[in-house]
Amino acid sequence: AIYDTAIRIAYLKGLEPTEVYLQQGASWGAHKLRIHGKSANRNKFDELGLNDFKIHEIECFLCIYHKCLDCLYIDSCPYIVTPNLFPTKKGICKR
Repeated sequence: AIYDTAIRIAYLKGLEPTEVYLQQGASWGAHKLRIHGKSANRNKFDELGLNDFKIHEIECFLCIYHKCLDCLYIDSCPYIVTPNLFPTKKGICKR
């Protein structure tokens, strides 16, 4: 709750945080993207095509799609999931 409140206050003051806090589901998604730690600099996600995302959107993306990110580094996966192509309900990885 403190983190979410701090982000909201920052946005109200016109500030953009530079670190993505990797909690629970977001940390699972980040781990699958080979990003480790309790937080990650925003620049790490720019390389993945998430440069237009705000910090809270990156966190939500990692949390919501962490199961789909299993396929990113598996060549034989029939589901192609990239940060630029969001899966729909029909295209979510079933692993």
